[in-house]
Amino acid sequence: PDYAAVAFDLKEPTFRHKACEFYKANRKGMPEDLAVQLPYAKEVASALGLTVVEMPGYEADDVIGTLTRHFSEKGVSCVIVTGDRDSFQLVNDRVTVHLAANNETRITGVKEIFEQYGLAPKSLIQVKAIMGDTSDNIPGVAGIGEKGAVKLIKEYGDVEGIYANIQNIKGALHDKLMAGKEMAYTSRFLAEIDCHVPMDLTDESYEYHGEDVSALRTLYTKLEFRKLLEQLPTEESAPKADAPQVDYLPATAVQADRVAVYAMEDAVLAYDGEAGYRLSWEDAGSLFAEGKTILLWSVKDTLHLLKEKNVPVAAQTEDLSLLAYLASPADNGISFAGAVFRITESVVEDIPDPAWFFRLYDALRPSLSEDLEKLYTQVEKPLAKVLFDMESEGFCLDREGLTAFNDLLAEETRLYMEQIYALAGHEFNINSPKQLGQVLFEERQLPHYKKTKSGYSTDAETLEKLAVYDPLVQLILDYRKAAKLKSTYGDGLLKVLSEDGRVHTTFKQTMTLTGRLSSAEPNLQNIPVRTEKGRELRKFFVAREGCVLVDADYSQIELRVLAHISGDEALCRAFREGEDIHTATAAKVYGVPVELVTGDMRKSAKAVNFGIIYGIGEYSLSQDIGVSVKEAKAFIARYFETYPAIRDYMESAKAFAYEHGYAETLYGRRREIPELKQKNKVRLAFGERVAMNTPIQGTAADLIKIAMIRVSDALRAEGLQAKLILQIHDELIVEAPLQEAEAAKAILEREMACAADLNVPLVADAQMGKSWFDAKD
Repeated sequence: PDYAAVAFDLKEPTFRHKACEFYKANRKGMPEDLAVQLPYAKEVASALGLTVVEMPGYEADDVIGTLTRHFSEKGVSCVIVTGDRDSFQLVNDRVTVHLAANNETRITGVKEIFEQYGLAPKSLIQVKAIMGDTSDNIPGVAGIGEKGAVKLIKEYGDVEGIYANIQNIKGALHDKLMAGKEMAYTSRFLAEIDCHVPMDLTDESYEYHGEDVSALRTLYTKLEFRKLLEQLPTEESAPKADAPQVDYLPATAVQADRVAVYAMEDAVLAYDGEAGYRLSWEDAGSLFAEGKTILLWSVKDTLHLLKEKNVPVAAQTEDLSLLAYLASPADNGISFAGAVFRITESVVEDIPDPAWFFRLYDALRPSLSEDLEKLYTQVEKPLAKVLFDMESEGFCLDREGLTAFNDLLAEETRLYMEQIYALAGHEFNINSPKQLGQVLFEERQLPHYKKTKSGYSTDAETLEKLAVYDPLVQLILDYRKAAKLKSTYGDGLLKVLSEDGRVHTTFKQTMTLTGRLSSAEPNLQNIPVRTEKGRELRKFFVAREGCVLVDADYSQIELRVLAHISGDEALCRAFREGEDIHTATAAKVYGVPVELVTGDMRKSAKAVNFGIIYGIGEYSLSQDIGVSVKEAKAFIARYFETYPAIRDYMESAKAFAYEHGYAETLYGRRREIPELKQKNKVRLAFGERVAMNTPIQGTAADLIKIAMIRVSDALRAEGLQAKLILQIHDELIVEAPLQEAEAAKAILEREMACAADLNVPLVADAQMGKSWFDAKD
């Protein structure tokens, strides 16, 4: 586009609210979970090249209306992308609406509106005046719907025309119109978009100059939008002028003990501080010999390439990506990586001088605090080699079993479709929210809990509420689950199964702000566990012949970290004495003996125990446990009375973050929290939750990394063939020969329990089985 803008509503009242107190009075306040996203949405929009516009006293629709009027009058063709049909009134020969809703995008112009309504776009304002709009609490004329309103406007032109000819309208319709005359005019005032907002209409303010790739990369990294990160193009700002212009040389030409190296598919670039060298892989072996220190961007990635080239590594290696990540997790070197290293298939001349590695290393290493230096040398760097071994080893997949299961899912999906069509009485697109909404709420007259301007809500939460009313709804839920399992996991896993019969995931060590590992291609940390059918997928992750899987996970590790960090004696005592922590919490909060704690009481206590780690608010808790906001608020108050040291910790964590600008784990891992400098209350609240949660979640992430290193080292030290093959948050899986199973189980439980010296015990329970399912369940 030549010009591009995005409009947002503001929280303060508009001229419509001030004129009519009932306008949108039925709207509940925006949920906090959504509100916290808006500032980031605006940042992303700006980085995408859109001019962000907000006007006090006006709605986003008014801003859009004003911009389209201004530009269309100058002969500029305008496209409105929206999920709001109200924008149809803005359509003209130069303005079209791309209605993006319910997974369908429909282009609507003058022709399409006439075909649908038999009216010009502007006449839709008059239609809305008569029929009203429940989503905006615009009353219209009581008793007259869309069909009646359209008919009236077709015949009389507008509201004035209707009332000028009211004597010609007879019966009940006449009475309804007379009773609703005042509301008809008021509703028209509310429905009409103001196209003359007093705002900046300088063309240059809305010029589109393309996306800011660097800003997007920083934002996507911070928000952990991994898929979007992968879609960003390589930045063109990489320094290329210093590329070494040298011929291929033997590795012996490199004289220095410290060498910067960039390994490519067909060659190795090296820099010894004075000269640059390009080495063939045949000559590169001695480069990685003992006695040298090699600076690499990613040790793990380079090890995979070296393994492919049969080059052994005896040299000490330094990992610049990990140093950059520890120095600044929010950026984690992604901009550097994107600019320089995502070019393995490019020509050699596109590679910058590896001397840049020296400059980066010499800048990063001294910047680390003592704690971060320990994290680098004792945790992250040794972990990179553990992850390399895990990625190389992979996880055995039962291809035949998974294929049969996938076929079963396909058949289940087909049978669900047939049953749905039979109950509905006709075929329709089950995956279309619009068509599904018509079947459920118009044909079958089910109650619609949520209706937006784009149509009826058919999300899982809504359908689960409706399942008690109509067996069709449960069939739709079952259909969705089966279809999701088949497409995402059945088809998805079979696509990435390697020739060796194993799935080789890639562990991302620098992708999260908390220090947690993530998994990709495929994501094995996301195998479903909440449903019986989803858990069955674990049956196809198996041990190789003659081996068994040993699976161990930490028991309530984040709550144990909270107990240690807060020092709350009641919580620590419960863990030391091996109590069921949720039952113990319920007994204390409700003031009843442990034996009188009911299932519902324990459920509420569990929701708070886990929610408190993430700074859960009263509204979110009320939704989780099905009580009023007032009751949830009282429950949280009683919780903090029971565990006062936790409340003190929360306050001290926020105070520390405000003072220093970051939160840190027990091991010194830092997370910058720029939100605490914002005036926006929603963003500020998010920053405070991060300040409270980071020391807990981040410490738990550090602990599991330490446990992985300890387990891997112990297996090797005891001469076992058993290998660590998977990590899923607080769970570790080892594949062991049958004769080593008990020894591997003992190592897992021992090393995980000894990963840290907390003032509460770390408990890891291990089980064994031929499949992941057997070992877990």
